Amino acid sequence: MHLEIQLQVLSVLLYALLSPSHIYAQQADDKDGIVEDEVEGIVESKSNTEGSTQNLEEEEETGQIGPSPYAETDFVFTDPPGSHDFIGGKLARMLVGFYNSGTNDFVVQSMEASLRYPTDHSYYIHNYTLMKYERLVSPITEATFEYMFMPFESLSGRSFILVVSLNYKQSNGKQFASTIFNDTITINEEVSNFNAETVFLYVVFCCLVSLLLILAYQFVVSRRRKMGLKKKNTVPLEMGTSNAADIDFEWIPKEALLLNKSATKTSPRRRKGERTETAGEG
Repeated sequence: MHLEIQLQVLSVLLYALLSPSHIYAQQADDKDGIVEDEVEGIVESKSNTEGSTQNLEEEEETGQIGPSPYAETDFVFTDPPGSHDFIGGKLARMLVGFYNSGTNDFVVQSMEASLRYPTDHSYYIHNYTLMKYERLVSPITEATFEYMFMPFESLSGRSFILVVSLNYKQSNGKQFASTIFNDTITINEEVSNFNAETVFLYVVFCCLVSLLLILAYQFVVSRRRKMGLKKKNTVPLEMGTSNAADIDFEWIPKEALLLNKSATKTSPRRRKGERTETAGEG
């Protein structure tokens, strides 16, 4: 009986000794958790503030300027007319209309354009010429500006992003920029009536015709030479006249004809005898 009482007393004492430390340890753990949560919250808030400040700094560094709500713009391509297909190496033209719908004056300063990759607009392929105007546009007034650029021939057969921007300012000095055009264009090769293959075929045809003419000329010349040699080798034979009626005697004197007739009537023997007789008499 006494033993049981002693055990109960010991258990009560042990519980009394151990319970405060457990409570204090739990309280300490809770405090540590709260402190850690507070530290994490502070770190997150610092990171958020740093991120926002970085974004602000980036925006300030880029200096992006937007359009004015009182400026209305419109455009049209005049060469090539109303098309997004351009010819490499040929000048392209566009007209930009600017309307001032506000109460303050605007000064249109310049216009610029650039070519960019379709997949990455931040990658510039080429920056075109900055054209300056410095033209005053009064309130409720419209003005038209022309911009020209020339795509490179080496870029033919590909598509790019063309960005055209108009820079202007208000009478109080505030700067604005409006994006006139921001779309995909295609640069093509110039299609002309001149075809190299057709010209080559014509040249070959002319050469063949010339060769045939030369061969024909050589053949004719050689044939003529052969005919000339044959004529030289053949000796003409005088056949005489077979029919006496075909002979014209009018040009021969009549005395000669009479002598010829008398000579033919006497025979050679008779003429020889006559000669001997005349010789003996002498």
